[in-house]
Amino acid sequence: MDLFEGKLESPFPGSTLKYSSPLDCSNEQSVVNDRGGAKAEVTLYEVIAVLQGQKDGVLGPLLTDGGINVFFTRDSINELLTVSVYYGAGGWVLNAFPISGDRPRRDHYPCRVFVRN
Repeated sequence: MDLFEGKLESPFPGSTLKYSSPLDCSNEQSVVNDRGGAKAEVTLYEVIAVLQGQKDGVLGPLLTDGGINVFFTRDSINELLTVSVYYGAGGWVLNAFPISGDRPRRDHYPCRVFVRN
């Protein structure tokens, strides 16, 4: 099932994202809380805009050296998801999964977290 099927978003004009590299990205809910709750959420449109700005893995704010770039966005039923983005041999790879404070993930090392400024 496509988590974003049927989701409609408008461009978010004038948005800017900031990023940091926290020491621990293993528990997404803690990362969201530490980054200001609602300010941690970005739109899928914003995620795609960042990717388009760094096509072909050129240098920029996104990690391209095996690290994971982390965004938090809502799916089509308004559930908060972690969107992990990394650059592989074939280009950008996106994975999305529900946040669960009870199920920490330990696969985000090193990581860079993007939130709304």
